[in-house]
Amino acid sequence: TQIHNVNKLLISQERYSEAEFFLKNLAYESLQILAAMYNQLGDFKLAEKNYLLSDQVIPRHWQTHTNICDTLYKLKDFNGAEENIKLALECPEGYKQEVIYNLAVIQSEFHKTNESMENYRKVFEINPTNYVAQYNYGCECLKNNLFEEGWKYYESRFAAFERLNNLRKVFKNIPDWNGESLKNKKIILYNEQGTGDLIQFLRFAKILKEQKAKILITCDSSFKEIIDHVDFVDETISD
Repeated sequence: TQIHNVNKLLISQERYSEAEFFLKNLAYESLQILAAMYNQLGDFKLAEKNYLLSDQVIPRHWQTHTNICDTLYKLKDFNGAEENIKLALECPEGYKQEVIYNLAVIQSEFHKTNESMENYRKVFEINPTNYVAQYNYGCECLKNNLFEEGWKYYESRFAAFERLNNLRKVFKNIPDWNGESLKNKKIILYNEQGTGDLIQFLRFAKILKEQKAKILITCDSSFKEIIDHVDFVDETISD
């Protein structure tokens, strides 16, 4: 009702350009929100349709093409995603960290490593607290054997992801292991990634056991019984 009254007032006062601006922005934002809702529901085709409708209301808006890029990326249409993120860069005010970040992600999918790394650097130069961009940049470095640079930026994962940040808080009073002797010491190994990684990399704990360390493993409670049967693990701590 309030929106209707505002528009009615503008038209009654013959403030047509203001009314047009007001209504177009209202329609644009409504379609953007509707598309975002469909994205959340997993109906990416319908999300794309509403983003395209919003582009008809206010053409050449960087946010529209960035959102279409996100949607097409979920559909694994990487060519369409790249095309839209480049369109976003060409829009007024399109040179934003969100746009450059998306371009870097798409370039990584196409194995355009140098371009991807360059754009990740641009992102955290614009915003030094964009830790997800720093993490992704670190991963790109590691994939290309740039280990010193890669491990440095890979550390940003603790700031980038809430779960890992919470893990750091849990263990904040326990010092990190920096390669010193573990003889007669306890070491806690915690699972940062998925269950597959836990199972795959657990075998490397045996190397630490050979250093006469006591091995404590944190894991999801559903895997505690399995890890309890690993002979070189001394104790398991479920989440």
